[in-house]
Amino acid sequence: MYSKYLVSFFFVILLEFALPDKVEAQCLGTWGETVFNVGTISAKENQNKENYMVGYKFSYAGLFWIDLWTWGGEYCVYEHTLWSGYKVKKIINKTDAAMLMGKNESDIKPPLLFRWPLGLVLSVSLIGFGLLGTYFDRPKPNSNPVSTT
Repeated sequence: MYSKYLVSFFFVILLEFALPDKVEAQCLGTWGETVFNVGTISAKENQNKENYMVGYKFSYAGLFWIDLWTWGGEYCVYEHTLWSGYKVKKIINKTDAAMLMGKNESDIKPPLLFRWPLGLVLSVSLIGFGLLGTYFDRPKPNSNPVSTT
């Protein structure tokens, strides 16, 4: 009889030491700035052999790491490091970005997930399917009324 109380007591003590002191819920809402890689700087333009890349920097807000809305996009030259993420070196325009990569200006576009954020696409799709489901789920009018005599 006392054994189940003793096991419960040890379980509670184990949980007390196993759980962290402070728990923060940071995964619900996400926001900030990020850089999406557009391409590498061509060898002709990269004389110093530096590890710089051309990217598209933008702000975002989302839920559970799914972007619901994006804004303020601009091309940039950035350096990606393993430990500190990215460091934006210079903001550039689309013409300069195309020149640095050795491409035509018409060949580069903002990233697809900037133009169509995944969360926005999913939300609109779910609302659309919900509306279609309610439309097709309506009861059909009875063409043969049953007499109540």
